[in-house]
Amino acid sequence: MVDLQSINSRVGCPRISGGYRRLLFGVPAERAGALEVNAVAGSVLSNEDERRGIALARRQPGAARELTELFERVRVRALRVAEADDVVRERLSQGRVRLLGADYDEDKPDERGRPRRLGRLYFYDYDRGTAVVVSVDLRGGHVVGLAERRGVHLRPSDEEIGQARELVLRSELGREFAGRQVSVVAFAGRTVDEDDPTWSHRRLELHLWSTEPPPRRLVSAVVDLTDGRVQRYDEDREG
Repeated sequence: MVDLQSINSRVGCPRISGGYRRLLFGVPAERAGALEVNAVAGSVLSNEDERRGIALARRQPGAARELTELFERVRVRALRVAEADDVVRERLSQGRVRLLGADYDEDKPDERGRPRRLGRLYFYDYDRGTAVVVSVDLRGGHVVGLAERRGVHLRPSDEEIGQARELVLRSELGREFAGRQVSVVAFAGRTVDEDDPTWSHRRLELHLWSTEPPPRRLVSAVVDLTDGRVQRYDEDREG
């Protein structure tokens, strides 16, 4: 039996909550959309995909590009399956909902002892302050679950980081650095107290660094992507 979990260990993906994660997470949509996608009818992850993934994982780091492209193709297929589902499509049409990323996961084995291959698609609803998680059966090619979680702060996507960077550079905190080459370090904002009005807001912790040597931190901010506010990062409060 092909074991995709070995791919995770070979490429350094950590195990979280009983499943190996981050295989498909954070792939830019424009890159994935540009790839040729030839999904097997009724399947998102074919037996050939699994065999190829194992073979590529064994050739790391030399085959990193090919492995990444394989994961991108699987991600696009899973997203197409999700968007074709009536329940998912209806939920995604309600408010400002954006895809943040995707993971590979495994569920308990079936009656033949084979682990269930799952794709987890992570969306965020900025109006309701909820993470929307869609689970796709990769072998069966259909949606098997939709769950919503409030107060969950997912890893920021490239699109969110770019949006937060622009908000900082247009704000009083970062205006003086506009036009300069800067590097960005970003994290999901640590949650505030549950009774705080912004508890369910999508918040990113953003640190801008100079690119010329020696590198130095220029500004740190907490960016609220729900309402567009930018505040100075308070290490005592946020830490």
